[in-house]
Amino acid sequence: MEFNGCVWVKGGDDFWHPGLILNREENEDIVTVLVKFENGDGTEERQSYELTSAQADDGVGSSDITLRNVKGSGEEGVEEGVDIDDLITLTHLHEPSILYTLQERYRYVG
Repeated sequence: MEFNGCVWVKGGDDFWHPGLILNREENEDIVTVLVKFENGDGTEERQSYELTSAQADDGVGSSDITLRNVKGSGEEGVEEGVDIDDLITLTHLHEPSILYTLQERYRYVG
């Protein structure tokens, strides 16, 4: 998980929110990332998450933060969503990516 990386974070409302890593600090085997995200009521929040170096470097995250599937850097490169026909093609296959992709897919079915 690097600076300016796109992530999913679990908010206090137990929903997953898209976020952006604003800062990354390393102290021995602990990595602290500062993430900016919008919570359920549309207000912006900033939250720090502590991860082991392995969790941060492998991108597996924790139960509260995980990497988003992106084409490039920044939020403009996100490739999750309505254009994904087969969920197994997602690089990071986890709960928030699956839920978001299904939500976007069926938002346009009507």
